[in-house]
Amino acid sequence: MSTITESFTPEQILFIESRVFDTLSQHFDYTLGTPKRRACLAKAFEASNFDALLQRAKTTSPKMINPGAALASAFPEMRKSVGLNTVHLSASDMILLQARHDDEDDNLVMARETGFTLILSINDDDPLVFDERNLDVHLSAAAHQILRDAFAAGARLVEFDQEIELSEYYPDMQADNPNDNCLKGMRCPSCGEFGAFSIETEGVDPESTFALSQGQIQAQLASGELAITRYMTTWFDDGSQETAGDTDFVADGACQCVHCQHEGVLAQFVDVV
Repeated sequence: MSTITESFTPEQILFIESRVFDTLSQHFDYTLGTPKRRACLAKAFEASNFDALLQRAKTTSPKMINPGAALASAFPEMRKSVGLNTVHLSASDMILLQARHDDEDDNLVMARETGFTLILSINDDDPLVFDERNLDVHLSAAAHQILRDAFAAGARLVEFDQEIELSEYYPDMQADNPNDNCLKGMRCPSCGEFGAFSIETEGVDPESTFALSQGQIQAQLASGELAITRYMTTWFDDGSQETAGDTDFVADGACQCVHCQHEGVLAQFVDVV
């Protein structure tokens, strides 16, 4: 039986313990305390005790942090998995994945202390074609790209874990946001840049106010000679040179990153703090 242990790391054994016995407790009304849980696993792997089991796994298994591989070993169609650090998920992504884990009807996301395991759903018509149902509309564009890339690489499990090395191919979506003025809290959900952004703005069309002072603009607004309108303009954290008078971002308006050209609505570019 020791050869089975070589397929799992200590992290994976702990993951199996949590998922199997928590499932028995929550869904089958069969609860075991931690000592009995671990005694059961030690017996299953023919180890003298649980600590000995972990030590054996530590010395014989590959050094990888990939708890999802434990599931993949039971399902041949999901043998390949990829792992990325959780910093490649935005704060809102993390909140969403935790909510999906907590949802008893969602069996595709599993949370643990250091991250998440995502099982990619399979296209009913053609398993070789990416299933668009994997792209939760509330996940960031960066997360969508990761899931597409994982599928293209042949993976059916995607691991996000804070102990996995950062990837140079995906942005750090949890880096400290330097914006503290006009773009406070804003970040591109695709490339992770903090601006500039082309944002749908509500105010006086700057082309109609050329050479007018602020007082003249206010007077003409009051008289009806000028009107409030909506237009796209480029914003930096310290402001925009393409506006005149008082302006506001349109709450449900369009927004585009000037770096990667990703488009969406304003709310998608605002970090969850």
